[in-house]
Amino acid sequence: MDSNKSMGLLHQRFGHMGMSTVKLLANKLDVGVEINAKYLSPYDCVACAAGKAKCMSYARDPVRKFKCLETLMMDICSMNEHPIDGATMFMFIMDECTRYKWTYMLKKKSDAVNHKVLLNRLARQFPGKTVLHLR
Repeated sequence: MDSNKSMGLLHQRFGHMGMSTVKLLANKLDVGVEINAKYLSPYDCVACAAGKAKCMSYARDPVRKFKCLETLMMDICSMNEHPIDGATMFMFIMDECTRYKWTYMLKKKSDAVNHKVLLNRLARQFPGKTVLHLR
């Protein structure tokens, strides 16, 4: 096995440690690979390079909504552990202006429609408030 492949194998076996630490451990431990630690070449790990890369940042919307209940953001998520009432998912709603949040437990995805209707009725109780956008 050439030095680059053995260095890559040791790098992965030691949990993606740095190259200097891999060389040190290869000298001190029996690692199951016949190697000469002096001649180990540096190894470029794709997974380590991807982990160190900076993620692209998303541009924030420069204008936040000024009216309450103008834009609501909604998401439905499943749960790993189910509560006693038998709900398997929850619906999360957030007002973009006030950042006020609502959560509703759902047994079926179709139950979300009832909660959206109730939220629209709630918005109509306030004069001049209507839900314009639902994301």
